[in-house]
Amino acid sequence: MARRLLVSVLAGLSLSLAIGSSAQAVQPDEAAAFVDSAIQDVYTAMAGKKLSHEQRVAILDATIHRYTNIEKMSETLIGPTWYKASPSDQAAFQQTLVAYMLALWSDPMGDITPGQKISITSSVAHGDKVLVESAASAPHEDPTYLEWTVASTPDGHPFISDVSVEGVSLIRVIKSDFSSVLFANAGRLDGLIAGMQRKIRPIN
Repeated sequence: MARRLLVSVLAGLSLSLAIGSSAQAVQPDEAAAFVDSAIQDVYTAMAGKKLSHEQRVAILDATIHRYTNIEKMSETLIGPTWYKASPSDQAAFQQTLVAYMLALWSDPMGDITPGQKISITSSVAHGDKVLVESAASAPHEDPTYLEWTVASTPDGHPFISDVSVEGVSLIRVIKSDFSSVLFANAGRLDGLIAGMQRKIRPIN
């Protein structure tokens, strides 16, 4: 159970992270510190604490907006459809995407215990990005190995562009799911938005 919770935390974080190419390479030490900061923000705020649903939502919302670029993430997850969508549909998708993340992951993150940890083990430059390796551990369970890809914006601000759990890229999984829904809706962004909203309602 504890291991599944750790993966849920990572899935939640990775869903909220932007993907894209960087204009200014981030340094390995800076990338490792940035990833560790994201992890520690969540753990410090939630681990072992009795929080209401509203408190968990507020903490995760703040984390999302600190470590992500919602517009860039939306472009990457949606692909070519993004550029064909109207500004109103783009705005609606970004708002729905944040609500979708909060609905899916705020409660599971509330079950984090102080004994669960994610430790940075190394960071290595990879082109204009940095690969940050880490291990998630919980008492009496085998570690789960994670790889975070960190890039930077044109003005040099780092962002996490993907997280792989045991070699599986969570962003690619999410993008594949969204692509399937878009295909089923003839590429209409409002069809994907409606599908996301249907998932949000029962959770909230």
